[in-house]
Amino acid sequence: MKRTLLPIFAILIIFIHIALAEQNVTEKGIVVGNIAITKEGITAPGVNITKEGVTVPRVNITKEGITAPGVNITKGRIEAPGVVIASGMIIAPGVKITENGTTPVEINRSEIRVSESQIVIETNQKSYSATSIEVNVNGKNISINKEGDKVHIKEGNAEVETNETINVQTGNVSVLTDNGSVVIRITPEELTTEKELKNQTIQKIELKAEKNKVLYQVNWVKPARLLFLIPVSINIQTDIDAASGNVENIKSPWWSALAS
Repeated sequence: MKRTLLPIFAILIIFIHIALAEQNVTEKGIVVGNIAITKEGITAPGVNITKEGVTVPRVNITKEGITAPGVNITKGRIEAPGVVIASGMIIAPGVKITENGTTPVEINRSEIRVSESQIVIETNQKSYSATSIEVNVNGKNISINKEGDKVHIKEGNAEVETNETINVQTGNVSVLTDNGSVVIRITPEELTTEKELKNQTIQKIELKAEKNKVLYQVNWVKPARLLFLIPVSINIQTDIDAASGNVENIKSPWWSALAS
């Protein structure tokens, strides 16, 4: 029996010797051929595994996301050639659809996007979204910024906010309505220099799409005297057509008729 086991033990000793000959065991870790195992991680030809993530040729996987040629997947956002999926927005070649059917639908020859309120920049070749842009309209510089769920349009000291989708084309700023885009021809600063609003205290200006029109809703304060005696401040809302500049409606307290 002992003689029978001797060759087996000899073979095991040979295998152990070969294995030990091909590896290097140190305090830092174990190296076997092209593979290294340490407390930092595992490395092999083309592969690196650490506590930070996994890296293989052209692919990187970390706690922040996954990146590969042409693809970037992170928290709340997926990017691939021609496609972007992010919070409140979907971009793909060809169409623009709304989220839950609550926001306007825009279809153009370049791309389709979905969002609540956004800035859409259109060129002859493509259309894309942004959070901030400056545009020159009739020689006037206008800045457009998306902050949260609102878009802010600013020219000089005049600022307008809106929940509508803003389209920016060469030399034009327009708003998407139920019946298509309406170009804004009255800029914010021109609005504040209108005869009725000039030198008045403007509290807030909002841009709203109503059917086939886009209106500036201007909330401002007019100083007056009630019954020619008592100084008062009258809160007034004036609706002005952003395309024509016509005054569409004026709202004021009933008693304002007694003030001048």
